[in-house]
Amino acid sequence: MKILAAPCMSGNNGLTKIELIPDSALVKDGKPFFIPGLAPDHQWDYWIGVAFRSARLGKGIQPEFASRYVDAATLCVLPRPVRDNGQSPSVLDHCFDGAAIIGSWIPLEQLPADGHWQCQCSTGLKTCFTPFDILPEFLSHISLWASLKIGDIFITSHAHAASGLTEDTLFEASLSGHECLSFRIK
Repeated sequence: MKILAAPCMSGNNGLTKIELIPDSALVKDGKPFFIPGLAPDHQWDYWIGVAFRSARLGKGIQPEFASRYVDAATLCVLPRPVRDNGQSPSVLDHCFDGAAIIGSWIPLEQLPADGHWQCQCSTGLKTCFTPFDILPEFLSHISLWASLKIGDIFITSHAHAASGLTEDTLFEASLSGHECLSFRIK
């Protein structure tokens, strides 16, 4: 299984950054997120995005057919350490255990067909994601380099959800009225 994140898109210039997240970094089923010891003095930012699950095998996918390759979506939180003094992010910032926290999967048929999905978080964030603006180009680009497999996870459409959440905070979020993500920070 691959977990690929496209946190940064550059309009018509294509993909500007793709993160490969190891499957060992995945937290699911409401399990807690343990703040890693790798950066105990750092404050943490929490980014929320839409994650899609691959439903078929694919290689060389054309953008107009990309939606046929996913069957479900959920919300995903990507915790990242805040860097001091303008330091560049490390490639390891998305490889630690707990680097991607996903919720329960929602079949695409249960989400609004217009592709405007409302996200509401316990941190007070309310935003609208339009992941199908990104997904076709993302899957097409990825499938030139690697075969898509059933169960692969693609993360798109990020928004800053919170900073400096403390231990024992309960983070909950819903996607277009579907409660799908709940975890505690430890």
